[in-house]
Amino acid sequence: MTDLPGRILYIDDDQILQEMVKEALGARGNTDVLTCSSCDEAVFKGAGFSPHLVLLDMRMPDKDGPATLLALRRTKGLESVPVIFVTGARRLVMSEKYQQLGAIGVIHKPFTGSELKKQVSALWTSSHMAAK
Repeated sequence: MTDLPGRILYIDDDQILQEMVKEALGARGNTDVLTCSSCDEAVFKGAGFSPHLVLLDMRMPDKDGPATLLALRRTKGLESVPVIFVTGARRLVMSEKYQQLGAIGVIHKPFTGSELKKQVSALWTSSHMAAK
């Protein structure tokens, strides 16, 4: 059994990956996953969805992950939602700058659905333990 938040916003321009993530994290029905393809779509739909967690691709055509995260931080209702960056870049590590913006970790692509679920659960759980 994994500990996942009730609502996850996943932002990635890759439609196939969106479907895989939605299936992997929402499979048991305990987690709702809203997918968005861009920063603008995430800002528009995200606040109304009230996510507990955001999974955010680092590389997208319109705005990259850090720019999208800054936009989310300026959006009412998304100012303090924890974020996990998702990236294909193997060298990306958590930086103090990302942590100050509310990022709780980095997940590297490629991943299977079960790997993703375990990683999200571990980061989510550790961030909640640290907050106590």
